[in-house]
Amino acid sequence: MLDVIAWGITHRVVYRDHMLVHFGQVRSPDHLVQVADLLLLTYGISWVVCAGVVGKPRRLVAIFRGDGHHQDVGRRAALAFADLGSAGGHRTMGRAEIPLSEEQTLDDTCALLVNCLFKR
Repeated sequence: MLDVIAWGITHRVVYRDHMLVHFGQVRSPDHLVQVADLLLLTYGISWVVCAGVVGKPRRLVAIFRGDGHHQDVGRRAALAFADLGSAGGHRTMGRAEIPLSEEQTLDDTCALLVNCLFKR
């Protein structure tokens, strides 16, 4: 688990008060949850999204964590992903699961994540 956390810290993208990490293929969404919880402790960060591709059938799982003061991350998850799959949550915690086809690459899932979060 420490290697997963270290990889996430190394490959993070920070935009204003938001931190985003796409892990690619992951064994379990639990890894995403743990890393998101830890990254939210970073000074100046008010919300975090950790995403990865999980399972058979393949799906993109995005875990949202927020400080509860600046925005409702469950609502943000629903607004960004509800039309593509299951998404929602609470003020400080959210989750989205988007079914993927076998043809979609990891680069496609990165583009999907960024487009849904920032291009709307």
